[in-house]
Amino acid sequence: MKSFFRDNGLTIALLAMFLFSVIGMIWSGHTAYNEELQNHGSASIGLLSYLASGDFLSALFENWESEFLQMSAYVMLTAMLFQRGSAESRDPDDPNRPEDELPTATRRRNPILSWLYSYSLGLALALLFIISFALHWWASLAAANEEALRHGGEVQSLGDYLLDAQLWFESFQNWQSEFHVDGRPGPAVDFPTPQGLPGIKASRRVKLRNRRMSLRVQATLAMLRQWGGAGNGRESGR
Repeated sequence: MKSFFRDNGLTIALLAMFLFSVIGMIWSGHTAYNEELQNHGSASIGLLSYLASGDFLSALFENWESEFLQMSAYVMLTAMLFQRGSAESRDPDDPNRPEDELPTATRRRNPILSWLYSYSLGLALALLFIISFALHWWASLAAANEEALRHGGEVQSLGDYLLDAQLWFESFQNWQSEFHVDGRPGPAVDFPTPQGLPGIKASRRVKLRNRRMSLRVQATLAMLRQWGGAGNGRESGR
C-alpha cells in the first residue's frame, strides 16, 4: 500500500485537489445562487436541484471546454511548430524523429488506421473539447432562459443562443487565460525554474552539455598554446 501511494502520489494529489475544488465550487455556487434567488423574491433550491441547474453546469463545462482546447491545441501545435530551448518542442536544428513514425509497411497496409493512430491524442482532446463546448452551450442556454423567466423575458432556442454574446464571452474569457499560460513556457525556459521539474530537465541537460563541450574545447586550445609556446622557447634556446 505504501508503494502504491508513492508510485501514484502525483495523480492522487491532483485528484484530491480536483475534488476539493469541485466541492468548494458546489458549496459556494449553491450559496451564491440562493442569495440571488432571494434577492429577486424567489424561493431557494436544494443542492441536488442546483447540481442540475444551468448555472452550475454552465460554469463547470465552460472550464472543462477551455482546458481541453488548451491541451488539444498544445499537442497539435508542438507537433508542427518550434520553440528553441523548450523541452516540449522539437529541436529546430534537428527536427526529424524517425522513431516516431510507424513502419512504412503498416502505413501502406492500413492508411486510415495509421493516420488515426498517429494523431489519436490530438483528435481525442479535440473531440473532448467539442463535447464540452456543446454541453457548455446547452447549459448556458438553460441558465440564460432561467434568468429570463425570472425577469419576465423571452426564452431563446439553441440556434439563437449560439449567436448570443453571453455564450462567447463565457468561452473567450476562459480561452484567453489558457493561451496566456501556454504562451509563457517557451520564452521563459531560460529563467529560473523549480529544481527537479521534468519538463525543464531536458533543456538544462542540453545547456550543461554544450557548456562542458565549450570548456573542453577551451582547455584543449589552451594546452595547444602552451605546447606551442614551449616549443618556440626550445627553438630559441637552440
